[in-house]
Parts: sequence; structure tokens; C-alpha cells
Amino acid sequence: HWVFGRRPAFPQQRQEAADKKQKYFAEAIDVLLNVVQQDNSRTREADRLARLCHGHDSWESLRKVRDLFESMSNPPAEAFGLITVTELDRPDPSLTEAQQADRRKQLMTRLDDLMKANPKSLPLRTYRTKMALEQGDLDLAGQLCDESLDAEPKNTDFRLLKGILLLARAERPG
Repeated sequence: HWVFGRRPAFPQQRQEAADKKQKYFAEAIDVLLNVVQQDNSRTREADRLARLCHGHDSWESLRKVRDLFESMSNPPAEAFGLITVTELDRPDPSLTEAQQADRRKQLMTRLDDLMKANPKSLPLRTYRTKMALEQGDLDLAGQLCDESLDAEPKNTDFRLLKGILLLARAERPG
């Protein structure tokens, strides 16, 4: 079938396109990784690196970026927060269930520490609020939403999170 004047991709073509995409993602991550390794004050590049890694489904890339940030004495907080959230969203397949639970606790502690060190960072607050909602900690999520909306009443991310929080509270038994 022809859709909007384009031929449908055949399985082989789809696979070739997916392979190219993976290759280009990995190359871009490696280039940005080198830039940030050489000059860790380049927060814009670190943020781009974290966003690329977040959108790329590769544990190899995630490990490289995580290891780089962990080796820094003062890693870029928001980029490191996104890498932490990415690791929380994508548990390490090489770990056992018990190891994953321990790692999750470590990652939550890291996210809390990053937020404490950077209390005005709205991206970090967004990440932590989402994690609180996922864990069912509605009180913490509510506190973070309220504090963030007090600081920036028109912030659409926190308005959305507040709506999700209100729905979760309405659905909670008791």
C-alpha cells in the first residue's frame, strides 16, 4: 500500500535504517563524551550527551556516560540527574533482582543528593517528582510540586505533574 506518496519500508530496509540510526547515535555519543572528558565545564555539551544517551537504547553508551560523570569531582548536575533517571528507567540487565534493588536505592540517593546540592534546579526537581510519583510517594511528590509551582507558577511540567498527582490521590484508596 502507498501511504502519503511513500513506499512502505520493507523489513530489510527497516533493519538497515535502525542499524544506521544506532551507529549515528553511538558516534554522536562518543564525540560528545570526548568533548566533556576534555573540558567538564561544558555543561551544554554534557546536557546534550545526557539527552542523547537517554534517547538511545544502549547500555554500553549509558555505562560510558555514567562512568564519566561518576569520575568527575563536580559533574554537571542536571546532565548527571538525567543519566541517573535513565538508569532508573532502564535497569542494568547484567544485575540480579537483588542487585537491581540495591542499585535503585543508590540511584535514588544520588538523585536526592544532586537535588540538595542544586535546590533551584527545576529539571532535577522534575526528575525527582516523577520518581516520587512512580514510587507512590504522593506526599513527597506533592511537596516538590507545590514548592516548584510557588517558584514558577506557569511551569507546564509541574502543572502537568500536579494534575497527575491529584488524579493519583483521587484514585488512592482510603
